[in-house]
Amino acid sequence: MLIDKYDGGKTPAPLYMGGLIESMTQLEAIRLASLQKPVDQLKPVDVLKNGFYMIKDLNVGGLTPNLTYGPSWVQGVGSVVVYQVQNAKIVKLGNYSAA
Repeated sequence: MLIDKYDGGKTPAPLYMGGLIESMTQLEAIRLASLQKPVDQLKPVDVLKNGFYMIKDLNVGGLTPNLTYGPSWVQGVGSVVVYQVQNAKIVKLGNYSAA
């Protein structure tokens, strides 16, 4: 939806996509942490333990496979999407497990 609205449906640069995913993930971590403590009292450790570590199966609108974090799983994704340029077009080759 964001790509269609702001980029006319074109495939954006990977860093643009990464920035969107990072923003969505940080907002979700803050939202989850704020369920335990008022926002103005949150410290970075609160957002880490009560936010990021609590993110399970976060849907980021299909930009990447759903994200899950925890103390022993900090990269978030359980699989990666692989794209390749073929005949001057970006083609999705599929999802592959990161485990």
